[in-house]
Amino acid sequence: MTSIFDIEIRESAAELKTLVSSQTNARIRDRVRALYLRKTGQVKTRRELAQLLGCNESTIYRWLCTYRSEGLAGLLLIPTPPGKPSRLPPEALEGLRLRLQERRGFQSYGEIQEWLATQYGVKAAYATVHGIVRYKLKSKLKASRPVSIEAEPQVQDTFKKTL
Repeated sequence: MTSIFDIEIRESAAELKTLVSSQTNARIRDRVRALYLRKTGQVKTRRELAQLLGCNESTIYRWLCTYRSEGLAGLLLIPTPPGKPSRLPPEALEGLRLRLQERRGFQSYGEIQEWLATQYGVKAAYATVHGIVRYKLKSKLKASRPVSIEAEPQVQDTFKKTL
């Protein structure tokens, strides 16, 4: 029977059980759970294990091959693709980060686009600039809130003092 697997699991059942319960990623949890179920003898074949975990036998085979060659550390590693490279060169990104830390900063993302074009010769779309500033650099624009024309400075000062 080709679905019977013979693998030596080096970790103890107690270690695997605590590792299963501590995992927050479901993909990793299933991998460790596969080892736990095999270690405790609850399953005898890859087919049983695949049915119990709700995945394909070839997936189980691939997990076990990874465990055999790389150990538990390799099994817990889920590779992620690098994604699309950034439109901004590293020196422009660093310059933007430093400029955003200054007190005056920028008033708009359009102003950042213009600054990148003049300083570094980089033409980036508005959405690209917004995504880089807000999510990659975790920064905000230094735009001050508008003040009413009718606001009286003396009343505001007394309010601040009495608050």
